Amino acid sequence: DLAAAALHVVSARPKLHTLGLAGGFGERAFLAPFLRGLRGNTTLRVLDLSSNALADRGMDLVAALVRHNAGLLELVLDSNGIGYNGLR
Repeated sequence: DLAAAALHVVSARPKLHTLGLAGGFGERAFLAPFLRGLRGNTTLRVLDLSSNALADRGMDLVAALVRHNAGLLELVLDSNGIGYNGLR
C-alpha cells in the first residue's frame, strides 16, 4: 500500500531530515499507518502535516509519534481543525 511504500522510501534515505506532507493525505487512508510506522524513525527532524484534516481524533496518532520519536524537532500542524480536546 501507499503508506508502506512511503515508509520504505523514508527508511532507505537516512539523510532525509525534512518531510512535507501538507494537504490532502487524509488521516485514515495514508497518515494513520504512515505515522505509526514513523515511530521508530531516528533521522527525521521536521515533519509538516498541515492541512490534512487530522482534527482532534488524529492527535492520538501525532502524540504517539512524538512520544516515540525523540529526533523530531519541528512538527507543523497548521489548518488541521485541532480543537481543545485534541490538545489535551
